[in-house]
Amino acid sequence: MSAAVNTPTPINLDTDGNTAGPITVPAGCSKITQILVSLAASIVAVGSAGVTVALKLTGEGLKDGQQELDVGGVREDTTSTGGFKALAPNEIPTDINVIAGNAINLSYVMGGVDPGSPEIGVTLVFE
Repeated sequence: MSAAVNTPTPINLDTDGNTAGPITVPAGCSKITQILVSLAASIVAVGSAGVTVALKLTGEGLKDGQQELDVGGVREDTTSTGGFKALAPNEIPTDINVIAGNAINLSYVMGGVDPGSPEIGVTLVFE
């Protein structure tokens, strides 16, 4: 996740960082019931920098149109002493109507003071 603040940026579709593209709503599914979001920052960057992160869903797969959800935030510290902290994903319950077989595009928007190159991982749970 490397983008300027206030700029919608597509999310890579896989852990290999392949080109972003739409997700096809699986057959038989009518809702997104949960969104899992992981946020992290792997570098020491600008002191006192931090952003809120919003997830933006667009496309013909959304029955009720575009959706935007606040999914968390990232704050950068200026320490370089290292360390490790594992964090569980944010579990966001949703009730978003979808159309099976159609596409959903995922992007994110950061608002605040750009902390460098944070990372985002997103999982959509369909039912």
